[in-house]
Amino acid sequence: IDELLSVLLGLEEYFPDEDPRICCTCLRLAELCYHKGENPEKILDYARKGYHNFNASKEPIKSTKCLLMMGIGHYRMGELKEAMLPLGKAAMMLESIEVPLDKEQEIATLQYSIHVILGQVKISLGWLHEAMLEFKKGLNSIDRVLLPHDPRLGTYYMQVAEAYIQTKNHEEALSLCLKAFPIYTSVYGSISSEVADLRALMLQIHNELNNYENVLSECEEVVSILKDLGRDEEVLGLTLESMQAFFHLGRFKEAIVKLKDIIGKTENENSLHVEALILLARGYAGLKDEKTCADCCIKAFNTLEGDDQSVESAKSLVRLSIVYEQLQNYDQAMLVIHKALEILGQFADNEETSSVSADVEGHLGYLYLCIGKPNEALPYLERSIARKKDIHGQESTGMVNVWNHLGV
Repeated sequence: IDELLSVLLGLEEYFPDEDPRICCTCLRLAELCYHKGENPEKILDYARKGYHNFNASKEPIKSTKCLLMMGIGHYRMGELKEAMLPLGKAAMMLESIEVPLDKEQEIATLQYSIHVILGQVKISLGWLHEAMLEFKKGLNSIDRVLLPHDPRLGTYYMQVAEAYIQTKNHEEALSLCLKAFPIYTSVYGSISSEVADLRALMLQIHNELNNYENVLSECEEVVSILKDLGRDEEVLGLTLESMQAFFHLGRFKEAIVKLKDIIGKTENENSLHVEALILLARGYAGLKDEKTCADCCIKAFNTLEGDDQSVESAKSLVRLSIVYEQLQNYDQAMLVIHKALEILGQFADNEETSSVSADVEGHLGYLYLCIGKPNEALPYLERSIARKKDIHGQESTGMVNVWNHLGV
């Protein structure tokens, strides 16, 4: 980036801003800043400079790329409505271009990128149906130009599957993974890192679809591959992810053995350690061993109190409070939830902390309802709804439970 910036400064000394060399350098700087995770304001500044000085009629593809980078810059800055303007314009520009044969793949890839980013923007706005349409447009553009066994096609299927998970379209996400699977196995091999990543994604989707036998079979396959690849930390993470399936299938004793193994292999400071403790408590709750369950809860709480407090700590505390609910120990469940809110209050109010706070306040309101205290529940439920409206909009499905509890 620094070398290219020096080139740009040198060019600006001798040529006017509209010189194609300056415009191309600005575009390349915007793209580099994007790929290297630089400050999004830099992406936006370079992309704007390139776009406003390009002759769009002579350089439609480069102008469109600048618009894409402008959209990405706005999106990464949290300026969602502003992001839609350049992205929408970019999509329209590409539709009007006459595509020469040697540019088909380049333009299709650009269309894919524009529609996928537009889809992500619309997810952030809570427009899930509209987001789905964007992802489908992106896939249609790329499907037309790539050969059926091109590994890039498998990657695009996997990327859009991850986006479909965000829109809660798990069936379609699974369908795309199954389309990617034969491509990945034929290109990379059945025990490759790429196939392991795809199987891990399928495990996540099966979990969401409550296909618990499939979760366990996928977990067995992917764990075997990851062990051979030396990706041991991921093995532990995926084993934790499979616990929901063990619990729903009533296989609590098997789950407990695996969880104890994870606890033994991880340090207290490791996030997997505390999650394993919380899940171990759930396992003992499933076996109706309330004393051991309570002991595990205390260990988990003490571990979280000793940790560097973070948004993730707050999320873990919410999961711990649910175990106390299983024990019908509502006083302790509420104490833990209040601790989670206290932690969240230490952080700047960005989209993530605001979203987690909304969930935590909604859950606290629900707990007050459970112990027959509607007056105490009311302010937490109302705050939760106000936050969720701000983040996701009035029609977000994430508000349904809170509206129900407020109605009660």
